[in-house]
This record gives sequence, structure tokens and C-alpha cells, in this order.
Amino acid sequence: MANQSTLLTSALLLMSNSTDLNQHSIDSSDTDDNRYVIERFRLAFVVLGIALGVIAIGFNTAIVISSLVVKSSSLRFSSQTINLMASLAVADLFLLVFGLPYDLVAANDNPWPHWLEGRIGCPMSAYLPEASRFAWVGTVALAMPLRWPSLRKWGPAWTLLVWAVSLVVVIPFALHVDCLGQSHTTTVDYATIPETAHGSLLDDDDNDGACSCVFTVSQSEVVQMFGSSLVAYSLISVMAIGMIGLKSRPFSDEAPHIKVNTSSRRLVTMLLTFMACTLPRYVYNVVNYSEDTRTADGLYGLTMSILEILCCSLFYGTTLIHLMLSPHPRSLLRQLCRQQQDYAIEAEVA
Repeated sequence: MANQSTLLTSALLLMSNSTDLNQHSIDSSDTDDNRYVIERFRLAFVVLGIALGVIAIGFNTAIVISSLVVKSSSLRFSSQTINLMASLAVADLFLLVFGLPYDLVAANDNPWPHWLEGRIGCPMSAYLPEASRFAWVGTVALAMPLRWPSLRKWGPAWTLLVWAVSLVVVIPFALHVDCLGQSHTTTVDYATIPETAHGSLLDDDDNDGACSCVFTVSQSEVVQMFGSSLVAYSLISVMAIGMIGLKSRPFSDEAPHIKVNTSSRRLVTMLLTFMACTLPRYVYNVVNYSEDTRTADGLYGLTMSILEILCCSLFYGTTLIHLMLSPHPRSLLRQLCRQQQDYAIEAEVA
């Protein structure tokens, strides 16, 4: 009887161990499948980001150059419109140049070389993109008041004021982001350091001089920062749409066919599109940093990773809003081409 009891106990233990091993195998298989799906989404984001970056940087750079060299007398819209276009283009370039490369690298959990980011690069990768979005929505909101003759003559000053305010209100993003790696040690408690960083960034033998940009404050403070931006973007856009609805009228010094294209409906469409592309990322950040323990495992982790990639893709899509919804950039670029052709003809004649 004792031997039978022992055999029975052993059999039960073997069955229990077998069940645990099978469950572990199933969990490992699910984790591998989730990781594969996430990697495919990340690869798509990298390809899309590179393509979008090349196109948007090219067109926005051309707009900035055109605003400087094209003769305003040859255009069918005012110089104030050119200033607003240049402001939007500069804002988009700030986001693309300082924000997109970091997110493309971070999408694959890769660290930055310390010499490339460091004490200046990391804060700027958070500070300037954030300031650029405030400047962008502020510039669009400014387009309607500048239609009033009493404010039109101060247009450049108002545009500079929008940029000054944008650069000031997001200073916390520059103060509370730093580069964490072997070549930079600090006593600050990196409460928001990514989970993947513990094995790759804190190991001195794995990454010589590599670092990752992380927030140096608690998660609750990060939530407050992103939450404030979320509320500010929403309020500015809603107030601008309300102002456009109350004071809807076209520019007085533009051709009739341009008046239709620069109608109030177009400005409202730009603001609504901006909100639809920008706010999801801030909502995601607020939710993500609000969690006490973040995990990349299971269906929840897969869903959050996919949402992060989709929100980030929409966020950088804001750099195409002005180019796609407004006719002014295309008119300005066409005029630049005509002007260059005229210069070439004059040079041949001479």
C-alpha cells in the first residue's frame, strides 16, 4: 500500500509538472507571436516614417526657401500669408528633424550613441518637437485675427510672439529629460526609465557609450506634463474654431479664386485634422504613464504597443496637414519654379 501511495503521488507530481510545462510552452508561444506582430508594426512605422520624413522635410524646406526668395509682388496673396506659411513650415521641420529620428530609433528599442544625444540632444528631442506643435496650432489660430486690418500690420510681431510663448510653456520638457547610459551617471531616480533599458543601457559591457532619453521625474509629473499639453491643444483649437465661426470672412486683398480656398472652413478643417492626429498620442501617454506597473506581455501589452505605433504615426502626419489642405504652399512653390525659370532665361539672353 505504501508503494502504491508513493507511485500515485509521483504520478500526480509528474502530471502537475507536465501541465506547468505545457502552460509555460503556450505562454512562450503567445509571447513570441505578440513580439513578431509588434516587430512587423514597428518595421512598418520605420518605413513610413522615413518616407514621410523625406517628403515632408523636402517640401517644408522648399517653402521656407520660397518665402525668403520669391518676390511678394508676383504672388496673388499677401506677404502676411507667406509669413504664416513659413511659420508652419519651420514648426514642421522642428518636429521632423528633432523628433522623428529619435522615435524611429526608439521604435526598435535601440539606444542612441552618447555623442549624438547626450545632455543637449535628449532635452532638445523632447523640447523642440513639443514647442513646434504649440507654434503650429498657434499660427493657424492666428490666421483669423490677422485678417483684421488693425492687426495685419503687426503680423510678424504676433507670429514671433506665438513662437516665444510656445518655447516658454514647454520648458519642463527640456528640464526633465536626460540621457541615461554608462557615460552619464546621475543620482536622480529615473522613475520612468523604459523596462527594456535595464538590460541594455545599465550594463557597461554591452553598449559602450550608448544611452537612452528618459524622463527624470516621477510618472505622476510626466502625466501632468502631457496632460497639460493635451488640455492646451484642445482649448486653443476649440477657441480658434469658435473665433473663426464668429469672425468668418476672407482676406480682402486676394484674388477671388484664392478667397474660396482660404475660407474659414479650410482653417477649421486644418484645426480639426490637427486635433485628430495629435490628441491620440497625448491621451496614450497620459494613460501609459498613469499605470503603476507597465508590462509588454500578453494581449494588453500587444494592444498598447500597436496603439503607440499608430498614435505616433498620426502625430507625425500633422507635418502634411498644411501641405495637403492649403493651396498656398503649392502656389508658392509653383511661383518659385517660375521665378527660377525666368532667371535662367535672363541668364541665357545676357
